[in-house]
Amino acid sequence: MSNNPSQLLPRTDIAATSWGSGDSLNLRVYFQDLDGGIREARWHKGWSGGTSKDVIARAKPNSPIAVFNYGNGNSIRAYYLSSENRVSEIAQDNNNGKWFDGALNNSNIKAHPASRLTVIGSTWNNNHINVFYQRTDERIGEIRQDKDGWGQGDIIGDKPFVGTGLAAMLYTFKDRKAIRLYYQLVDRTLAEAGVDQDGKWFTRGDFKSTNGAPTTRLAALSNGDNDNTRFQVYFFDRQNGLTMKNHHNGTWSNEERPLNTVAAPGSGIAIITAHNQNSLRAYFQNEDNQIHELVREGSGNWTKGATIPTGPAA
Repeated sequence: MSNNPSQLLPRTDIAATSWGSGDSLNLRVYFQDLDGGIREARWHKGWSGGTSKDVIARAKPNSPIAVFNYGNGNSIRAYYLSSENRVSEIAQDNNNGKWFDGALNNSNIKAHPASRLTVIGSTWNNNHINVFYQRTDERIGEIRQDKDGWGQGDIIGDKPFVGTGLAAMLYTFKDRKAIRLYYQLVDRTLAEAGVDQDGKWFTRGDFKSTNGAPTTRLAALSNGDNDNTRFQVYFFDRQNGLTMKNHHNGTWSNEERPLNTVAAPGSGIAIITAHNQNSLRAYFQNEDNQIHELVREGSGNWTKGATIPTGPAA
């Protein structure tokens, strides 16, 4: 299958999810085309999809995209903004079954037109989903699904920059779960909000950067184990350089720039694990208007990976 970068929307948001390992590894990458379609590209022993036949939903132009899977890929949930700026859900069950509208759509929750989205699943138990977005009053809000269905959650953090990137992650430490949310303040500083299991949200954590571009996209990932938690935050600096900060043993590292990667202005960014917790994949849009992959295995160096298929049907 040949790529046709002209079908890829410049400054598209990018979302990704993964499950399995070895020969059973599955990766999914989601992006938007010029007609507003959200497309899915798939890895299983090779890349496929990403064509006009792989549109899972239609969204407003430059819509945010967020995704997660559960049940080892049996179910996928993706989130975006409709043309009316409503937070919308598209769902797939039964391992590559037909996509269908999710129950969140019945809630008719309207976001700020510049809102980004991020999602985490299976928070305090297997029935919880948390979607974070920028509300019409410009604050960061939470939409939460539990055993009673979808409902509005907390207002989170200090006043954010309009159009702030959003990245949330879930991690476990000493058998207790916690959520951390990364966003940009009105003074353009990148900041952290968080909540620990059975606790209340706090506004300012230890993470901070003053190098993010305005409305820079954000991605976050937790790896390690219950006794040795590690996580990373990715964003683009003011020169569009991909930037990463690591958190390990209670301390944030200095900022790193994997492969000195420079992205197209306004590029989305996604980060996932692949074969195991120490096998990383990052996705971004380059100035050639294609989605590129970066690969890191264990403590090795970052290397260039695949170019993700985004072209028309063969």
